[in-house]
Order: sequence, then C-alpha cells, then structure tokens
Amino acid sequence: MWRDKRTSLRCTQLGFSVTNGSIWKLGVERNSQDFLETALIDWQLSPNDMDCTGETPLDYIERELITSKGTSRERFLKSYRDLFIEYGAKRASELTPAERVGVGCP
Repeated sequence: MWRDKRTSLRCTQLGFSVTNGSIWKLGVERNSQDFLETALIDWQLSPNDMDCTGETPLDYIERELITSKGTSRERFLKSYRDLFIEYGAKRASELTPAERVGVGCP
C-alpha cells in the first residue's frame, strides 16, 4: 500500500510538529524504532520520499540532531541517521530528478 499511495501519504496527527509531514518523520519524532526498522529492512521502502516541506527523512533527522545536541534525544537520532544511511537515505539536495518522489501536498 505504501508504494502505491506514497504520493498521498502525509501525517496530520494532532501534536505532530511537522504540518503535513511524512510518516517517516512521525516515526522519528515518536521514537518508533520498530516501525522504522520494519519499513526499511523488512518492507524495503525507499527512505528518500520528500514531503510537503521539501525534506527527506535524512534532512529531518539531521536538522533535529542540531537542535538536540547534548540531550537524551541525540542518541536515538544518531542511531536513526545511521540506519537510514545504511539503507540508502539521501538529503533532498543529493536526489536526482528521477529520485524526487514527493508526498502530495494540500
């Protein structure tokens, strides 16, 4: 379903800090390691989908790392960054035009 609907998937959950952000970002924000690992490893989903903000999950994780330096959150963000990179994550600026698949925006 994710592959078929990925251009229309966006998270509008109350309390999620990224308006119309990707479900990847929600997984990172909510520290949902099981979901992230399952989606990347078992389901083999692309870690490079851009959302309405123009960010990939790697862009988001790296931005969050900057604001989380020295906090308990920094450790798990680093582990997510490493996991995403291991499975081919790129920054939006590194994607070729063919790789730029974005989540539909309102």
